[in-house]
Amino acid sequence: MRIIFMGTSSYSVEVCKLIITSGLNIVGVCTKPDGRVGRSKVLTPHPLKEFALTNGLPVLTPVDLTNGDVLEDFSKLKPDLIVLVGYGLLVPNQIIKLPVYGCLNIHPSLLPKYRGPSPVSSAILNGDRFTGVSIMLMDEGFDTGPILQQKRVEIGTTDTADNLTSKLFNIGAGMLVDLIPLWTDGSINLTQQDEIQVSYTQKIVKQDGRIQWNEDAQSIFRKVRAYSPWPGTFSTWRGKNFKLLSVTINDLVAKKHLGKLWGSVLDGLYVGTGKGVLEIKNLQIEGKQPVSAKEFMVGYPDFEKDILI
Repeated sequence: MRIIFMGTSSYSVEVCKLIITSGLNIVGVCTKPDGRVGRSKVLTPHPLKEFALTNGLPVLTPVDLTNGDVLEDFSKLKPDLIVLVGYGLLVPNQIIKLPVYGCLNIHPSLLPKYRGPSPVSSAILNGDRFTGVSIMLMDEGFDTGPILQQKRVEIGTTDTADNLTSKLFNIGAGMLVDLIPLWTDGSINLTQQDEIQVSYTQKIVKQDGRIQWNEDAQSIFRKVRAYSPWPGTFSTWRGKNFKLLSVTINDLVAKKHLGKLWGSVLDGLYVGTGKGVLEIKNLQIEGKQPVSAKEFMVGYPDFEKDILI
């Protein structure tokens, strides 16, 4: 069994490791081209590319999968199966049809719910108690293919998009390792997605993370978790970006203006919302390192003079 592994998300590396550790034969890796990172804009390879090269695997980094040369490069690797994990581009039909066993994709939701680019963040934002993992046979649509297997996963009250996505992909990797032998020997019956139950997610943009303080505390709490690590949740304080890294909901009754900070080193740092109070545990001011609420109050003893806007 010859497998090409495709991934562009940061979570794809751990899944690739798990698949290789299981003994399955990955013969090549496809990921995004090198990108410029940080303030110095240093050209840096994707972590999946680095992992593949370290393990002696051929690496493809196409800009456009529809390019004829890309299909030729894939064909040279003679794949029996392609596995995709967080691959950010639509895969053209000529690649989908190349391997005899098709392309299997790990999608971090219970399809057909939350098709699209932000299923984990959407589940947290909507206050869902459960989400899950779907192993899907890809077709020409976007997350529309039939399902091999699904697993339901509870969303913890402190789960962030980051740790929940990692958890879901790791669960999906274990499912995939068990499923591949069954899939290739014809032991799995596919389940078509119910188009009546379809819901879609949108691409997250930077501005989604801006906090509106007239929202209730529960909604903002979910937003902090759903947008961690990117784009983060932020407001403006004294003309600078004020990023909320971790918060909890507090039982205090807000008697302050929306976005008003108050508290003490002993009691904690609080902010009023449209309904309820948030306690800020960790934060980061633009141009500064992340700090605890206590460190912030010590460094800015007059912090109550200004509100978050």
